[in-house]
Amino acid sequence: MIPPGCVTINNNSNVKISEPRSTSAVFSNKDRHQFKLIRFDGCIKNGETACDWIVEKDAIGRLAVELKGSDVDHAVEQIEAGLEYLRTVGMIDLPVAGLVICTRYPSVDTKVQRLSLRMAKKFGAPLKVRRDGRNLTFESMLSFA
Repeated sequence: MIPPGCVTINNNSNVKISEPRSTSAVFSNKDRHQFKLIRFDGCIKNGETACDWIVEKDAIGRLAVELKGSDVDHAVEQIEAGLEYLRTVGMIDLPVAGLVICTRYPSVDTKVQRLSLRMAKKFGAPLKVRRDGRNLTFESMLSFA
């Protein structure tokens, strides 16, 4: 399933994931719930299409996260690879979603809307594309709103 060396447990008030020379995502965690941060690319998958992280909030859901420059199409392919892995290993017992943190502006256009529809059809999962990865609320990432 998931090798223990790929997982970090975090219950800080701000849960941060980042990549060298890339963007980062910070989830607000005022109630200090437990988060599992799963390094997907480079730990579970090597040399394959893969999202950077899978973030799990205990008993709430799982979020496939790609920290990207501006190539949202490729980022969504990487997120889909992460969600497909979760499906394969039976880890879609909780709600799932995809999050892209990128430099693209505007972050939502008709291309992103088409990609969002594809994710919804394929995985029943919302897709969020954000420029600013600070002060994210995990539950809002799982919502189609």
